[in-house]
Amino acid sequence: MNNLNPLEILKLGVIGLGFLLAFLSYNLLAREQKKVEPRSSVLNAINIYMAFSIVLCVIGLFGQFKTNNDSKLSNNSKIEIQLLEARPIKTNIGNTKASIKEIENILDNQVKESLEKKCFNEKLSNDLYGKMNFLIYHGSNGYANNLSIKETNIDSTYYSCIEDVFRGTQFPEPTEPKKIFENEYWVSVSLKIKK
Repeated sequence: MNNLNPLEILKLGVIGLGFLLAFLSYNLLAREQKKVEPRSSVLNAINIYMAFSIVLCVIGLFGQFKTNNDSKLSNNSKIEIQLLEARPIKTNIGNTKASIKEIENILDNQVKESLEKKCFNEKLSNDLYGKMNFLIYHGSNGYANNLSIKETNIDSTYYSCIEDVFRGTQFPEPTEPKKIFENEYWVSVSLKIKK
């Protein structure tokens, strides 16, 4: 038992912490019981330490449980959005790769969450899909214009909600125009909604 490595034990997470605290409590109790007359003040302190250890483990387990549940919920998203194209992509946030990465982050986070909450929060009868196109102009503060949905089986009753979500999401704005078409770019995304 003297060869225990606390760092290796703590790598096990809450279970390792619980074991380590219980082991330390055991050592304290064993030392105190070797004395001819155990001191009641030390035994009370050990009891308080053990209670604190248990509370700490319960808090850790709850945190781990909550983290696992949150990750399960985020993985069970019923909406998939994939950026198909964004061109030309000269924006105020930097080079082409940075601009595309920023658009992908906005789609994966803001747009997906808004579509789930506002448009597709009820049970669907079948999977839906479509191709969404929109235009971002310089001077529009990054808000979408000229939206269209193509190659889709999405019912037209959802169109206005989808358009509201995309129109209400701020994307990177194009740079000041130096050449023709630098003042705008098209974005094309694939949209899939699982039932």
